[in-house]
Amino acid sequence: MKDFRKTILVVLGVALGLLLIGLLNPTELSWFPRCPFRTLTGWNCPGCGTARALHSWANGRWETGFRCNPYLPFLLAALLVGLFRPKWFDGVTVKIVIIVSAVVWCVVRNMVSVFAIPV
Repeated sequence: MKDFRKTILVVLGVALGLLLIGLLNPTELSWFPRCPFRTLTGWNCPGCGTARALHSWANGRWETGFRCNPYLPFLLAALLVGLFRPKWFDGVTVKIVIIVSAVVWCVVRNMVSVFAIPV
């Protein structure tokens, strides 16, 4: 029963979050938080563009969302696996893969102008 409640809370939280991000465009809101990594370094972090991507996906613009942050599907898949199969994240290998892929993506997205979309 406890797992069922957790699942229901996660689903409701995700639905509410998608509703809000779908209604509120992060590019039009001055109070929406800016990325501290980008502010300090001028580089896009692995998560830069996530809010814009989620907003685009919530409004059915899949290609635009993917262009905002192509790394996001990997992060979402890792999040879902972590929520529903937490034992898979007990090992060091999975954590290393996520960290290394995030660092590689950070470097690649800032070196390849196709993916370096201004915030």
